Amino acid sequence: MTNAGQPPPAAEPPAAQSRTSEQYTKSLHQACTESLQTDLFSRIHYQFLSHYLKSTSRYGPPTHGPDRRASVPASQTHVDRFTYVVVHTISNGTIKRHDFDHKLGLDEFWAFPEAEPNTDQVIFVRGSLSPAWLELLGAKYKVDPEFFRRHLQYLSQSDYSDLPPLPSASTNSIFLPVTSLYTRSLALSEDQVRRQRNEDNDIARNNQQAIRQKATCGESVIRNVSTLSDRLLSIEHDISIYIRERKNGSRLAIVFLDNGLNLNRSDGPPCFSRHNSQIKNHTVHEISLNPILIPRPNTVHISVEHPKVPEHDRGHANHVGSFCNVMSLLPFHFGMSLNQKTLSHTPRPEITVLLMEVFQLVASSECQFLNRVYGVAKEQRGHSGDERRMEPALNTLVYIKTLLDEHRPRLQQTMTFLSCREISGSDPVSSTRVPCTTGTSQCVPQGELSSIYADFEDLLSRNKSLGDFCVESMDLIMNTALLKESRKAFENADDQKRLMILAYFFLPLSLVSSIFGMNVKEFGTGSQHIWLPVVVLVPIILFALTLSHPHYFKPLTLMLTKPWRPKT
Repeated sequence: MTNAGQPPPAAEPPAAQSRTSEQYTKSLHQACTESLQTDLFSRIHYQFLSHYLKSTSRYGPPTHGPDRRASVPASQTHVDRFTYVVVHTISNGTIKRHDFDHKLGLDEFWAFPEAEPNTDQVIFVRGSLSPAWLELLGAKYKVDPEFFRRHLQYLSQSDYSDLPPLPSASTNSIFLPVTSLYTRSLALSEDQVRRQRNEDNDIARNNQQAIRQKATCGESVIRNVSTLSDRLLSIEHDISIYIRERKNGSRLAIVFLDNGLNLNRSDGPPCFSRHNSQIKNHTVHEISLNPILIPRPNTVHISVEHPKVPEHDRGHANHVGSFCNVMSLLPFHFGMSLNQKTLSHTPRPEITVLLMEVFQLVASSECQFLNRVYGVAKEQRGHSGDERRMEPALNTLVYIKTLLDEHRPRLQQTMTFLSCREISGSDPVSSTRVPCTTGTSQCVPQGELSSIYADFEDLLSRNKSLGDFCVESMDLIMNTALLKESRKAFENADDQKRLMILAYFFLPLSLVSSIFGMNVKEFGTGSQHIWLPVVVLVPIILFALTLSHPHYFKPLTLMLTKPWRPKT
């Protein structure tokens, strides 16, 4: 059972929260300052995170007492409101939801009680992280800075070549890609497609730089942009999950969603801006979002009523020209597929099972991506007989193959994470983990996780098959091009042969004509008879004929060149 968004309960902060959120930043900064590259467990790679925590956020809520956060007006308009953090508390077979605003909800969130013993909390955070919220989340839930570093890797300007990490370093966190498809109403030309692909990285980079400079919260983060065809493009967001088990038996899962505020806002970070005069009105009228279709489980009736979304968030999603992804609405619809039996099961299910809807969203988006990409690759394969389309088709197939190679490790990491999170044992507090293995010999999860594991296993198989299909299509196009070039070469050789045959006859004729010309006695212009040029021309023609067709005269030449032997 899921309750609609409720105001936070009026409760005093627990004693454990007598600490301040600034202590999290101070301890991290001290660790980075003291750490050296020669340390066994170096912390130098947290420096950018420490610097970001010290930056000033545009959305700094008012606090009691001295703080570095700037204040904002207490009154907010309907448009300014945005539910940034959604907390679901799971206890006694029920789910209670509490919403927190991105500007004025920080103090309320800090005072919100933590999970009681043997209960679970799932915390959704929508969009980019401001320093103030990042600091508070880290201090309140004692989040490992490594999780923040990996999620905010797009803000770092240093690369230590340690990502993606080893499976043993990711047992309590996972970073899932969600690929959203967009369709253009106007098809691009081949030159425009090539130009767009060169600019795709700039779009993601400009979006990330704008978020880093403003240090705001709630903005939608673009990880990657890919122009798949003349009408189809994809945008990649991340869902980052951090799981922690407390000493009192409570568990929490923090879910960071890259998708927050509408991507197409006029005052938002760069999204689909193109510095190209040939593409006009590159806004909502040109690009539309394709919905991610999540299969409805058997536990959800077709006429089920979705939990209510706050009016201001529904306004963001339904705004004209909105690119609001279903991922941004996931926090409000969380728990719809969890039945009473699962929630009240003893012992409690692995907390990953409670996040099944998150994994289903990721798997569904990847499934749609692979299906659409297969259609594009199949279309390019059909251009194998068109000489004008061969080169663009090869470029598209190489581009798709590169994208598939980039998606494959993420699928493998998800399968490894699921296999590592499988729990066995009857004690709900002290449970035993199944050892995690790497490589191909992974332990396949049983029970609730087996279905989602099977989905990602199938997606990985499809990814590999589609990659092979692209390679086969490229080979087919290149072989077809080689055959066409060979056919052209044969035709050119035949043309040259005909010219050579003509040359064998006309060159001797022109030679004799140039020597004798019209100087013959019968024409009254010379002393030679007219039959003399003919007599001279005949043996020359025969000799030229022999050279032009040697195979016809081979027996004769062999007989003439054969050495003579006297008979004995």
